[in-house]
Amino acid sequence: MGIDVFKRHIREKRAIIVSTKKNKNNIEFISSLASCAQSAKASAISVIADKKIFDAATKFTKLPVFVSSIHPYEILHAVQWGARAIEIGDFSEIYQKNSSFSIGEIYDIILETMGLINNYDVYTSVCLSADLDIESQIKLIKKLEILGVDLIEVQGLEKIGQSYKDNIIHYIKSPKATIDNTYKLSKRTIIPIVSTSMDYENSLKAFTMGASAVKIDSALDKLETKNQLTMGISKIVGLINYRNSINKEIVKTPQELEII
Repeated sequence: MGIDVFKRHIREKRAIIVSTKKNKNNIEFISSLASCAQSAKASAISVIADKKIFDAATKFTKLPVFVSSIHPYEILHAVQWGARAIEIGDFSEIYQKNSSFSIGEIYDIILETMGLINNYDVYTSVCLSADLDIESQIKLIKKLEILGVDLIEVQGLEKIGQSYKDNIIHYIKSPKATIDNTYKLSKRTIIPIVSTSMDYENSLKAFTMGASAVKIDSALDKLETKNQLTMGISKIVGLINYRNSINKEIVKTPQELEII
């Protein structure tokens, strides 16, 4: 299975990308994840821009392997290793450090990266920084449409507290906020949307709200054996395939149901 099958899964709104947060530097875990993702009939996997990690993933799967980084030359090096799918992102490490990028800075990173890999045939995904307000994300997406970006990854943040002494607001990734952003952004762009950091329960909701793909990661970090990983990935793949089998068209959103 290659990138063409992944593209078909995107068109059919059933693409499942598997990833990991806690074990992203663990070669043994990545090898197991890659093998299990293929056995469970996922659509792709995503790894960090590290050649040993990339080699471990590609050794154990024929699925597309997205290589992720916010550093343009790391992306270029990954493409030179043989990566044919890349993710410009994610920016979570930035806002977890109570820092952020402006929409202009993010666009410059994307523009530089795409310029560096312009001579390669690469499927390009961009992860939007979740700390951008929704209107800023829409403005950025319109620029990405012109650049020919293939996929947009959406995140959502939920406020969990504020330090009034230094006026720092603390956030965590929130499936609910991600799904809300997915719905809003999918109505404003022709680029397919990936809802990121989904768990099993929220994956179905994300597809219903306009996602063409979901990325599951933290839910898999809790699983230890290859059997558990395979069963965990198979669970969401099976749920999505079953949903598609009983619906001749994608489930309508609440707004569409109100119109009817």
